[in-house]
Amino acid sequence: MLRRPPIIMVHGLYGTPETFPETTWRSNSLPINTFIYKIDYHNTNLDGLQENYRLLVNGIFSVLDLYRTGSTPTFPGKKLAATRVDVVGHSMGAMLTKWYIAQLPEGDQSRNTPSEDGSNTNYSDFNAARSDTGPDKNYNYLTDINYGAGSIRRFVSMGAPFKGSPVATAAKAILHPSEEFKDKMEDLKE
Repeated sequence: MLRRPPIIMVHGLYGTPETFPETTWRSNSLPINTFIYKIDYHNTNLDGLQENYRLLVNGIFSVLDLYRTGSTPTFPGKKLAATRVDVVGHSMGAMLTKWYIAQLPEGDQSRNTPSEDGSNTNYSDFNAARSDTGPDKNYNYLTDINYGAGSIRRFVSMGAPFKGSPVATAAKAILHPSEEFKDKMEDLKE
């Protein structure tokens, strides 16, 4: 019996699993014939990517395990062969998913963010690398369990700030002002 892969829903910053109401996933008033699982990190969303993406990864492997053991409410008692899921991520949920898929090696600190003039530059004081990847770690994206295909079949992102956020850019200017800005502030004091 062929079944559609499970769908993992990942809410955004300050969101909750209720961001994705059940009525969203209906076709002609019938539910989609697959298991839909919602990742919930609303209690830790301010802890950043490094902490929260683990909830995504653990959720993916938990859902796959439910499929394999026949424990899903959608297909009770039916053990299904599943090695990949579809993920729908909103805002930070999409960022978490992309970060997991990217699997940057430890020590790689590159990330493209908009510069003040709007062009992309290499912003190296953000460590985007994960220290939990490698042969003895638990959070590798590419594994032998599905012949190196990765645990995500399809990834849909909605409203993800992949090129940075205007709020973060404004905060950077306040938290790390340029020398020119500091000089102007000194001039205003005089």
